[in-house]
Amino acid sequence: IIKTLNILTSRKNSCMELPVAD
Repeated sequence: IIKTLNILTSRKNSCMELPVAD
């Protein structure tokens, strides 16, 4: 679960303009 959170955070920081609904 933590790994997923880390990936989600990384994606949010990299693609903040894209809505992350994963």
